[in-house]
Amino acid sequence: PEASTDPRLCVAGAWLSMDQGRLEEASSWIAAAEAGIAHSREGDGTTSLDADAAVLRAVHAFKIGDVEASFDAARRLLELELEAASFPKVVAHCILGVTLYWRGGAPDDAVSSLEEAAQLAEVSGNDLGRAYALGYLAVLQADRGALDKAERLGRDATEGSDDPGIAEHFVTMIGFLALGRVAEQSGRLEEAERAIARSVELSERGAGRLEAAHARLALAHVRHAQGERQEER
Repeated sequence: PEASTDPRLCVAGAWLSMDQGRLEEASSWIAAAEAGIAHSREGDGTTSLDADAAVLRAVHAFKIGDVEASFDAARRLLELELEAASFPKVVAHCILGVTLYWRGGAPDDAVSSLEEAAQLAEVSGNDLGRAYALGYLAVLQADRGALDKAERLGRDATEGSDDPGIAEHFVTMIGFLALGRVAEQSGRLEEAERAIARSVELSERGAGRLEAAHARLALAHVRHAQGERQEER
């Protein structure tokens, strides 16, 4: 069958489009997947493809910067009957924690969701999911001023896997951002600039729009601080 009428191929097309930053194209693939799933569903039961499409909807919404839609999609995903430590469940907890962070006002809830995501990811061998969750946990600790804990989590997020594909993946940008913020708050501005510049570099490989913009703002901020320090000398 043509790709646009096969929901499995539509799911694959959506992931490929998102990984390459073609977010509008990904949206079309997701819509086609959902339509195909609805057409082919037998009875009222939830299928694995339902979960696949829901994962895509949650991730895509976050990547385009629609935090509320992503948050709602993650909550709906967790309402499905998902297998323990399955990929959809890891993503659901991770996106829920990430969107709670960006919504503000509920850091403890964000921490709880991200810790669950990191634990499930470790059990299932999902190194990317674990690195992503740990990176956000590091940022949350940096926000609280718990710099030692933030640095430990940031190191784990960026150095916790021997797989070179993990080290060069965009998910580690959050860990580097956290390490940069720790260094900046500790007065180590050159170290902070290196870490945040690395975060910006990695963000260009598929991070969400909010994440990419935040990393650039953080880099501008630390460079401004460096300029002020030089003027004081």
